[in-house]
Amino acid sequence: MEFIQSAGNLTFTSQAQGLDKSVNTEKIQRSTARYYKLMGDLGFPFIPYRSLDNPNGYPVRLMQAQSFQFDYYYRIHVRPSEIDVGNLTSAQTIRVEIWNAWFNNKTLKTIRGLNAPGITTNGATFPKTYYPLESSFFELVVTQDGPPDIDGRFEFDWDDPIGSTDLRVTGSRVVLIPWCMEAPMKETLEWKTEILESVDGYEQRIRLRKFPRCSLEAQYPLPYRELQLCENLIYGWHTKPFGVPLWSEAQFCGDLARGTMRVPISGAGTQLQAGQNCLIWNSNRRYVTMGIRQILADTVVLDKPLPANIPHAYLSPLMGGRAANASLTRATDGYKGQLQANWNLTRVAAWQAPVTEQFLGDDIYFEKGIIGTSATLLDSTVSSKEVKIDYEVSEPEYFYPNENAHVRRSYNFLTQGLLPLWNIRMFLYRRCGKLRPFWLPTFENNLSLKQEGQLLSTITVKDEGYRQFANKRKHIAIKFMDNHYECYTVNSISQGYGGLVNLTLDRDINKDATTVREISYLGYYRLDSDSVTIEWNTNRVANVQIPILEIKP
Repeated sequence: MEFIQSAGNLTFTSQAQGLDKSVNTEKIQRSTARYYKLMGDLGFPFIPYRSLDNPNGYPVRLMQAQSFQFDYYYRIHVRPSEIDVGNLTSAQTIRVEIWNAWFNNKTLKTIRGLNAPGITTNGATFPKTYYPLESSFFELVVTQDGPPDIDGRFEFDWDDPIGSTDLRVTGSRVVLIPWCMEAPMKETLEWKTEILESVDGYEQRIRLRKFPRCSLEAQYPLPYRELQLCENLIYGWHTKPFGVPLWSEAQFCGDLARGTMRVPISGAGTQLQAGQNCLIWNSNRRYVTMGIRQILADTVVLDKPLPANIPHAYLSPLMGGRAANASLTRATDGYKGQLQANWNLTRVAAWQAPVTEQFLGDDIYFEKGIIGTSATLLDSTVSSKEVKIDYEVSEPEYFYPNENAHVRRSYNFLTQGLLPLWNIRMFLYRRCGKLRPFWLPTFENNLSLKQEGQLLSTITVKDEGYRQFANKRKHIAIKFMDNHYECYTVNSISQGYGGLVNLTLDRDINKDATTVREISYLGYYRLDSDSVTIEWNTNRVANVQIPILEIKP
């Protein structure tokens, strides 16, 4: 900004903001104090001189202090100024507003698109004069014609050099995989955690990946009329993004008429999200991709009217993905084939899992699942940190710095339906891989109660080696006949009579002994792997195997 006095006026100019204002010097006091206050109001740095009446003849370079008025006025607003179309599976139209927040006329000569093939403007005429505080709208249409990666910029050319005003458009053009996948389909969620373990077994867990990565392994049976289309599609687009429907979460929604914007299905238990895409499908040749505006309790609201009638329609979440590998096999007679592909999904949603019941400051779960590798086989592996010193000339020596044994188990679930599996998904998102530990009972009767009557803070159980070998297990969960659990901490253990031991708990139970179904050990676990696979079978039956590790009793 420059300051020049001439003909009784102070003129301030700024190319950076396009300011051109005049202040009458007759309204400014000639005192030195007032002069310095004026300079302070205008900003720093500046070159002062003795009096405004007697300038030294040199321009004085000043800065104008910003105020709240400059947040809105003396500039051009373009709203939105950044547009992310996400995974583009069909043409999108975005309404853009231009607001002249100046107090004088501004003329827009043209809008120039840079690196924006397949993106056009509608409703904008040039040149256009914007009066003070006037706004207008135009439409930006992003089509599927163009390169797979969308990173375009639109410059607004005004008659005055008022600084840069531009609009950026980003996203990805995707080609849909219209064929229906067959079971089994495997979905893998993968986090990344670094674990720093001390000599005595204490762990420090560091989260390295904020959001999980997701991959799908699926196979698609192909009718013979689609074989050549599939081969050309995979050949020409295999390095570019695809639209991958999640057929495991598809729902039947009946006949949908042209122009409808409401689909009568529930989004609960699915990965449908407002602002994302979905597939409305009837067959390999009759389908449409739509955006989702809102998800209600029993209705999915589309972002625009349905362009055609879709009878016997299914609605499925639509994800963006890239083919890690794809193989196309066909019978020698040419009448059937199969596409097998591994998809690395992009823009995976970061679901916020709700906080569950707490015990000693950490999550605790009482869903039994299937403990073991099958419904009839319970297995667990016990290990400890071992330090071996062996010079190969004498007997080796062994040291065990961590006194707590590590117990590895498989925490498995076999679910049917979307909502039960959604609860498992929330459990996994709450864990963030190996990051966040949790409490879990063994779901076995580890301590046999040998007491009658009212149970207070001391209970008597059968001593089956607990006092001698398992006395470090200080936390227990008592399951009552109504199938609810209560958790306690064992403060002390004392020897009883006749092979019994007495456990002193941290509080009274205040229930009759006949109401106790079983007493289980409570373990402090974390996931033993950052990667968990969900295997989808037919009829929405899913199998999830979760390896867990007990890090302390």
